[in-house]
Amino acid sequence: MNQADGNMRKRVKIYRWLGAGLLALFALINAQSEIGMSGNEASRFATIQAVAEQHTFAIERTNFRTVDKVFFDGHQYSDKPPFLAWAVGVALRPLLAATGWNFADHYYRLVYLVDLLTGGTVNILLFLWLFNMFRRVRRGPVEAKFLLALGSVVGSWLLSYSVVINNHTPAALCVLGAYVALWKFSRRPTYKAAALAALACGFLGALEIPGGVIFSLALIPALALTAPKDKRTEYLLTAACVVGASALAVFALNYVAYRRPLPLYIAPGGSFSPGVGQKSFLGYAFECLFTCRGVFSYQPFLLLALPGLWSLRRKIDAAEWSMLGATAAFAVFYLVLTNEFGGAAYGFRYLIPVLPVWSFLAGRWVLSAQVPRARLRRGIAALVLILWGVATSLAGAYNPFCFAYEGYRTPPGHFSRSVRSTFGGNLLCWSYEHFPESFLTRALRRHYGEPASWEHLHWSFFSMKNIDMLARLRRERGIAVEKAGGKQYFIERHDESARSGK
Repeated sequence: MNQADGNMRKRVKIYRWLGAGLLALFALINAQSEIGMSGNEASRFATIQAVAEQHTFAIERTNFRTVDKVFFDGHQYSDKPPFLAWAVGVALRPLLAATGWNFADHYYRLVYLVDLLTGGTVNILLFLWLFNMFRRVRRGPVEAKFLLALGSVVGSWLLSYSVVINNHTPAALCVLGAYVALWKFSRRPTYKAAALAALACGFLGALEIPGGVIFSLALIPALALTAPKDKRTEYLLTAACVVGASALAVFALNYVAYRRPLPLYIAPGGSFSPGVGQKSFLGYAFECLFTCRGVFSYQPFLLLALPGLWSLRRKIDAAEWSMLGATAAFAVFYLVLTNEFGGAAYGFRYLIPVLPVWSFLAGRWVLSAQVPRARLRRGIAALVLILWGVATSLAGAYNPFCFAYEGYRTPPGHFSRSVRSTFGGNLLCWSYEHFPESFLTRALRRHYGEPASWEHLHWSFFSMKNIDMLARLRRERGIAVEKAGGKQYFIERHDESARSGK
């Protein structure tokens, strides 16, 4: 190894530690220590506590109350796929046994530890894997590859949702893992690479069934078109066996939990119902992609994946095309078969699993410029777009499962129809909490209108269990009446329909 190679390895090592350290620091500072009123969080924590402390999946005797539950066989269960909560619960058992901690007496400490370790670890791995992938791109300095890898995480909803437990960011790690394994397989086919790609799809299915099905199916053309002809069948069988074993493991876990192999929300009598008929398909897709909840309006760096797809089309092999096709099918699935914008959540959370792959394609396009002037233009454009994403992702990290407009679930006249943007809604709450009399706070309240702004602030802080802010709002508004538009506007503090939007 010559001196230049040694220096490069040292720089790469420094950048790895720097990126991992920054993400770890963010997690330490921002991991949540309280569960909001979001059923999404509480449902998973209820299962975690039940598994860790009671060695059961029934959640009726836990410290977490949630609407995301199913009544079955005389017990209450979370309606979420059980794998993630089960894995965290099992991992907590040695800690609880060694320390004597429990969720009743050490609630905030354990909630913080779970959010810290799950969110922080996933983000660090996403950064490291993306950095390694960018380093395999021939063009571009290592500094640019470091910034692109770090920006892909901190400038996206991956950062926003890393402060709370969720299934979307671990699913993104699984998608990226399958992509990395197939990238390696296409360059040097091995049984290990095929098995790892299949295992990543298996874990994805345990976290999110539609994603597991879509990406597992994508393995067939990915392996068949890139494997040597004489070993094609063996590689396909290897992947099929791993995916099949993963599916059997998920069915077995469901059976242990509920005495039936299917998750409760899709089993007979469950709660799964797409409800696709109550929306305008084009309008819904446009809003999910480009406006108030938009993947591209919140993370415009991803738009660079489109010129990347065109300019790199001859360099993209069959395995990569298969994975990119799977990300497109995944997006179409959720755009067609959902109608509530992800519910009470920041942005359009359903597409988080495909963000790393789209970010990598966008970054490859930035690095592929050959002319110095083009490299400069692309670099500046990428920096500006990533910084935009950093701003929106930080707003999301303030409250990922925020009070939000929920499509057909939200009745006409509901205040969340005025505060449609989850970025604007979170920004309003953050600004009011930290700078209540600032120009930003006053401008946002004027923009959304005083009645809708007050209601959004009230129910957002109620959902966050922020008692101090609720007290401030009570002092600000007095008892119950405020004039709006020349009419008396009555604030229904205890109206459950106003809080839930149902």
